[in-house]
Amino acid sequence: MAEDPFAVIWKAAIQLYEGNTGTKIADASHAIAGIANVNALLEIIDRDQKKFAEYRNQGERIKAALRPVLNVIGTLAGAIGEGVALGFPPGKAVFAVVKLLVDATGNVKAHYDAVIDIFEQMHDFLSCCKIYLHRDAKMSDDVQHKIVKIFAHVLLVIGIVIKDMKRGRLSM
Repeated sequence: MAEDPFAVIWKAAIQLYEGNTGTKIADASHAIAGIANVNALLEIIDRDQKKFAEYRNQGERIKAALRPVLNVIGTLAGAIGEGVALGFPPGKAVFAVVKLLVDATGNVKAHYDAVIDIFEQMHDFLSCCKIYLHRDAKMSDDVQHKIVKIFAHVLLVIGIVIKDMKRGRLSM
């Protein structure tokens, strides 16, 4: 019996992310195990950001950039079902790597600015995906497959950004 194509794509995305960043999503996700929605993730990020001197300015700006993207991802993850025969649910994985990305900024203004820019661009793209939520009451396997691929690409982009931040090579 052939392996589920969703699972194959998702497994490859997780492996690519982990290879790029050197971070296991499962290990990182323990810190956000209780997160059930976008607001809960943003509260954890907010709590962590309060440690930084420029919290008021940077924290609010980064949350404003993250919230719309995470809302779309949360909605799409709910629509395709977090269980879709995948070892690691897409929505939870994306939430985990977003938390790692924010942590990787290291309170460097250029990193914050880059993350904000990337998420503003992601939002423009992901907003187009909302049309899939209104077309059918039940998503077709093809649409679910495309959304899993989109989530895989989101992981890839975030992984590359984290890798470049760690190397000090992030430039926007």
